[in-house]
Amino acid sequence: MNSNSKWEWLAGALAGLTLVLTDRLAMAVFVLVVLMILDIVSGLSRAVIQRKVSSDISCRGMVKKVIILIGVMVAIVVEGLARMYFDVGLPVAEMVVGFFCVVEAVSVLENMTEAGVPVPGFLRSILARLSTYFDSQDRGPDTRA
Repeated sequence: MNSNSKWEWLAGALAGLTLVLTDRLAMAVFVLVVLMILDIVSGLSRAVIQRKVSSDISCRGMVKKVIILIGVMVAIVVEGLARMYFDVGLPVAEMVVGFFCVVEAVSVLENMTEAGVPVPGFLRSILARLSTYFDSQDRGPDTRA
């Protein structure tokens, strides 16, 4: 990588960081982080209730969440670079964050259901539909945290 490429990359990263600081994306990332925390707490609670607490499963779940956040950061940088160099205003980061918000929300609902917490019928219906959709997608091995 030559020095111009390094500066261009840095400029793209700064542009991506600027996008994070905008209200819309910052709120979406905040919601994602809150859903991740809720997923961790609900997953641990479910494991305690089911007497299946495992540090290995917990550790893998935490690592996956870190990787998701890295993916969000990459999407932010890509969006910033696309805006800077190609004048393309695609909401790449918002789409990535939105996707992972849905995945985390589904996981929280699954944890609630499996912990024996009563879940309203309309939420169970949404959970069933979203679970079917995500199960049909290639999400890789063991995506549940």
